[in-house]
Amino acid sequence: AMASVREVVRLGRNLRKREGHRVRQPLSRLTVITRDPSVADAVTTHASLISDELNVKEVTVSSEETAFVHLSAKANYRKLGPVLGSRMTHAATAIAGLSGDQIEELLAGGSTELFGQQITLDEILVERTPVEGTIVETGPKFACALDTTITRELKLEGLAREIVSKVQNMRRQAGLQVSDRIQLTWQAADDDVAVALDQYRDYIISEVLASELIRSSEVDGSDVEIDGHTIRLDVVKA
Repeated sequence: AMASVREVVRLGRNLRKREGHRVRQPLSRLTVITRDPSVADAVTTHASLISDELNVKEVTVSSEETAFVHLSAKANYRKLGPVLGSRMTHAATAIAGLSGDQIEELLAGGSTELFGQQITLDEILVERTPVEGTIVETGPKFACALDTTITRELKLEGLAREIVSKVQNMRRQAGLQVSDRIQLTWQAADDDVAVALDQYRDYIISEVLASELIRSSEVDGSDVEIDGHTIRLDVVKA
């Protein structure tokens, strides 16, 4: 079970890296696509662990690939060529015309008859094109689909997490002890930053041990850049 969980986390990290999302930017959902009951059980049992490791709000399991990818097929000439001979060209055209549901049936272990020949998964090459807003990484035993849509709410939470990280760095640079409480003053003209600081005020205060979180028009601090947003922060021991 843990081997499956580790593989899910590996594929998920590859997806986040491919899309270029910051580690602290939460995403909405990772779906593990599998027909293996043992994998599905492992993912369901350890969903919270996977969620924490990949910074996603929800981890789900599905056996239906067509919800996340467009399936298409090509003929496996190495397998079918010697069997079909002159019929191979027509068979290849027919295989290319298989519907997503037909391909899913083959993926589930079924077969279909073409030109008097029972075609199984071994005789085709399956291609997967992710649906819009989703990226997919396929491993040896299952695939993972990551929802890459960043809602405003997710963006604001990501900003709050980045602010916490910046303040923690400032605490270390100031030589503060882990248990020292601070007064955190901030200035920003950016509406998103202001909303993030207001909406996640309690979270930020708790994470950085701030006794006060103050917005001011004059801040003798440092400007920090967070994903194109500028905020000035000042950290003083309380």
